[in-house]
Amino acid sequence: MRYAILTVIALMAAQPVQAQSFTCGFGKKPSCLDYSDKVCSSYSKCVDQNASCFDSYQCDYQGFTCKSNVTECYDKNDDLVQKYNDLLGKQRTLVSEYNDLLEENRKVIRKHNDLLDVANDIEGQLSDLKDCLVYADDLDAARLCGLY
Repeated sequence: MRYAILTVIALMAAQPVQAQSFTCGFGKKPSCLDYSDKVCSSYSKCVDQNASCFDSYQCDYQGFTCKSNVTECYDKNDDLVQKYNDLLGKQRTLVSEYNDLLEENRKVIRKHNDLLDVANDIEGQLSDLKDCLVYADDLDAARLCGLY
């Protein structure tokens, strides 16, 4: 009977520890660390009071990243970086095309202005010729209008 009562008391006392899922391997001693204390195993693995313990195989192949959505977030981040770089490349291409079109537009405007200047000169010459012909008194005076 005494053994049964001790077993029940031991199980009741173990429930908070079990609820926290804390286990110690066979032959290992649990430890509470104080400020700036460190514990080092015989394999030279040291931890301090900020350390967290995880079950075996808790961490994935990438090292000390424990299983969670970190890998998924990392992959999504890589995808976003790739999309950003692709968009940046497309933007640079579009800016380059825009600048080429802008330069072509400026050339067309310069050519248009040059042709407009020529047309204005010709219009002025035509107006002068018309005025000369209107005020010519005879055929000889009219022939002289074409020489100017």
